[in-house]
Amino acid sequence: MKGYLNSVKVLFQINRPNASEDPVADTRFNRILKSSKRRRAFLSAALVASTLAGLIILANDTYLWNAAPTHAYGLEVFSSLAFAFALWLWLRPRPIAVLAIILLGLLQLGAMVTDMLIGASAGSSQEVFGAYLMSDNAFIMLLVMQAIIIGIGIASAIQIMKKLGRHQ
Repeated sequence: MKGYLNSVKVLFQINRPNASEDPVADTRFNRILKSSKRRRAFLSAALVASTLAGLIILANDTYLWNAAPTHAYGLEVFSSLAFAFALWLWLRPRPIAVLAIILLGLLQLGAMVTDMLIGASAGSSQEVFGAYLMSDNAFIMLLVMQAIIIGIGIASAIQIMKKLGRHQ
């Protein structure tokens, strides 16, 4: 149990351990990062796919821009963050990045489900708006991508915690 608590502490660590302070922790951290390249690649690819789906929606959905421009701006923010997190995960991988990505996926999934259930704009019924969203292939792809991102992120976090617990 103590090993898993230490693993959680390391997950929230933003900077990697300083080799001069703890060479064992630095070696363990580097080993974990090297072993997770495949998961990082899948997670980065899912984030880029999410960004592309968001950009497709933003470029092609005139109804979104006319009826709910604040939703379009929100999608711009989510798409930008997804791309930034993909770069962060690939260029400077840190365990905290995985937690941030899981949180982003949960927030975007929650926002999208809320839009389907209660997000109708003024002048349209919720049933019509929900049906409109469910008929939009890019919206469905973006929704599925969030579930995939959350799943890969959780699997990565569990794997990191297991590896850190094993090396305590």
